[in-house]
Amino acid sequence: MAILNNDSETVALSWKQLIAQCAELFGIEFHVLNLEGRSYPEIASELCRRIAAKDDIAFGCACAKLKRTIADVTSWYLDAGIRTEFQHYFEALDPSWVITTNYDTVVEGVLTGRGYSLGPSDQITSPKGFIPVYHLHGIRTDPDSIIITQEDYTGLFRPNQYRQQKLPLILKESVTLLIGYNLGDFNVLTAVDWSRNVFVNQTVNHPHDIIQFYYNPKAPKKSPYRDINSIVIVEFDDLAALLKELSDTITQYRLRHERYLKKIEQTRRELQNPTHETAVQFIDDSKYRITILRLFAANSNIYISAFLELFFKCVELFKKRARPTRAFHAYAEFLTVLIDIMVNVKIMQMPHALIASIAENLNAIARYIGTSYGQSYEAEKIWCERQSEIQGELLAELANIAKVKSYLKLRSIIKDGRYQKE
Repeated sequence: MAILNNDSETVALSWKQLIAQCAELFGIEFHVLNLEGRSYPEIASELCRRIAAKDDIAFGCACAKLKRTIADVTSWYLDAGIRTEFQHYFEALDPSWVITTNYDTVVEGVLTGRGYSLGPSDQITSPKGFIPVYHLHGIRTDPDSIIITQEDYTGLFRPNQYRQQKLPLILKESVTLLIGYNLGDFNVLTAVDWSRNVFVNQTVNHPHDIIQFYYNPKAPKKSPYRDINSIVIVEFDDLAALLKELSDTITQYRLRHERYLKKIEQTRRELQNPTHETAVQFIDDSKYRITILRLFAANSNIYISAFLELFFKCVELFKKRARPTRAFHAYAEFLTVLIDIMVNVKIMQMPHALIASIAENLNAIARYIGTSYGQSYEAEKIWCERQSEIQGELLAELANIAKVKSYLKLRSIIKDGRYQKE
């Protein structure tokens, strides 16, 4: 409606207007369909019964005639100027998929060159570079697929229906933008309920908010807010203006993000082939070390191989520094590096090779942690003060490795009551 309708012309129809126009085409007055207290699917079923009686045909044949008429009535196409404008907005949005309850192909018109239609019997697939437009309630190019009557909806809500299972999963797995749905829409609320209750035990480690663009022509609220279902509501009175503001913001954000990714890639290349100076800086400059560790923690998949190269380079440097007699300070330095890694990088972000190397090197250092002759008092002080900062899960994993690898020194400092994490 926002795309096709204007003050002088109504092209896109509401559900009520669509049924009323179909009734008129069949020569049946809309007001005689017993409208009071009935849902639109019930009204559509009543219209089919009257078509069947009027034309002396079976109810199923009347439903088929109504659906073919709906397919004809919803033959709506975009003007070139409108298509270009909204195509720009959707290019900025860059959706992974579109799900619609509309029968028309207006969205495909907006997504010319990228969007392709899927009917309710198709599975939602998203080939790279294309945007599937899944017509949940059927599509006009296949009139038999159209969901309009009460009988159609009865079949739609069967528990094993692909549609009824896929929609809540998508809501669970994605950030979803709703445009044009009433806040009380049964399909949406059912899917939201399923996503938050039926699939409640699924682990979600990514954004999956639901955002509702709500049309309020009189006095839209200026700031977004959450409703009782925790849906983010953004009120608007002009969809084109809202999409323009959103697309401009997304474009600016992407430019900043691209610059950030270039910086990350530059740092990754520097770490992938670390120089002696880089390793020295990582060990001796705590500020630089924490910066690298935080970058690694935030982008572990990108930095894994590069960080391992830097870490192994640091191990080589540490061995050289610890080689001279009475080089106890070197043990304290490297112990600090190891603890900083264990504190700033979560165990789930650490590759196995890094955990294994930390255990091996911590075992090597452990014999020099203490106050006896030949041990580093400074390392003892650091371990006592900072061991409690280390993640409990990581300490448990180090204990497992120590047991399997027979790292007796590592086992002793983890098991020693003075050093156990509370």
